[in-house]
Amino acid sequence: PFLALVICSVILFLLKKNYKLIISGAILFLVGIGLLYSIHPKEIQGQNSFFPRLYNAIFEGDTSLRGELYNKAINNFLENPILGKSILFSDGSYAHNIYLETLMATGIVGFIALLILHFFVLKKVFLFKNTAYNKDKVWILILFIQYFVLSLTSYNVYNSPDVWYYLSMLLAINLKNYEET
Repeated sequence: PFLALVICSVILFLLKKNYKLIISGAILFLVGIGLLYSIHPKEIQGQNSFFPRLYNAIFEGDTSLRGELYNKAINNFLENPILGKSILFSDGSYAHNIYLETLMATGIVGFIALLILHFFVLKKVFLFKNTAYNKDKVWILILFIQYFVLSLTSYNVYNSPDVWYYLSMLLAINLKNYEET
């Protein structure tokens, strides 16, 4: 969730073209990382698991076992690369990454379909960038990006309706009627 928050904040600042806010946010972010580094995670272990987990991810390279899941997903995909094999591992767990899970479940065929869908979404994102800042539509973009980023590290294909809802809404928006900036 923290990574999604940072990415969404940066995108909002860029859309607003408020460069003072972008620079201030970057400085605040770097100061926050510095403060996090100066506080040892054992000192705050009992208070909240967020800070020790963030510390370990940034400074210790801890991926919360995601690396093992990703390797397992790649091996699963390689067993049947054309049409895929299974959406879950044999123990019932999942890959925690929408792209790897798609490769596992549908192989190259389904993965290409997902990439085509995401190409159209990316095209729409660039349309947002090139149109006048529009408050009544930008929230759909931000929510999609938030859930999409989460789907790269936490969600799964079959149980992440928010990704699919906002993706559909984003694709349905007609931005051609808005003035160019």
